[in-house]
Amino acid sequence: DWTLNAPGVFVQGMLVCNAAGEVVFRNTLPDDVVRLCLDVASRRGWTVLAYTDGDRVLSNRADPQTERLRPLQEPAVEVAAIGGAAVHKMLFLCSPEEES
Repeated sequence: DWTLNAPGVFVQGMLVCNAAGEVVFRNTLPDDVVRLCLDVASRRGWTVLAYTDGDRVLSNRADPQTERLRPLQEPAVEVAAIGGAAVHKMLFLCSPEEES
């Protein structure tokens, strides 16, 4: 076992912690942007991931696309309501055929 006593930059800079693990900078998406992303995903039948506080990744559904994250050592995807969560970033997942 080893410990790292250093600051951390997470979620592409949207969450920054000092060496003690305390949040020193936090930026989240506005609620209307989150709702718009959820609406687009629903209309197109896409899976959406929301990276939230607490090192959680929430999704509107589980499907083969969410399994693609396992090799990347991301937190386990949880199927849960996304609305109301403090969301740092969102990703749409779909097959190339569904992108148009």
